[in-house]
Amino acid sequence: MLFLTETCAGYALFRLTEKSSSKLLQGSTNDIEEAFGTTEGAQKAVKMVAFQRFKDAKQALEETTTLIQGKMGKKLKKFLEKNIVEQGIKDELSVIDSNLRTTIKSKLGMNNLINYVKV
Repeated sequence: MLFLTETCAGYALFRLTEKSSSKLLQGSTNDIEEAFGTTEGAQKAVKMVAFQRFKDAKQALEETTTLIQGKMGKKLKKFLEKNIVEQGIKDELSVIDSNLRTTIKSKLGMNNLINYVKV
């Protein structure tokens, strides 16, 4: 399973490791806190697949604004196309925002790849 993370620095894709998947997906907030409480724990729980840095504050603001509106910015679209669609990756992709999930499904045709994760 892949997780899309949107930060002020850029976009990141993480893959949940097999060892941690069931514990984190079905566990409590304490399990998640325990897994990510240390650098070593986080490295065992997830592996970074890709990262795309924003070129400047203007681009970060533009991308963040589109995310707040539940839309997909140009940078995010290119990032997902390059790192998932063009790579032929069939892993499930999890996002936190249900509106963004809908947008990704419609714009990239990733109907069977998107999972909305409630936090």
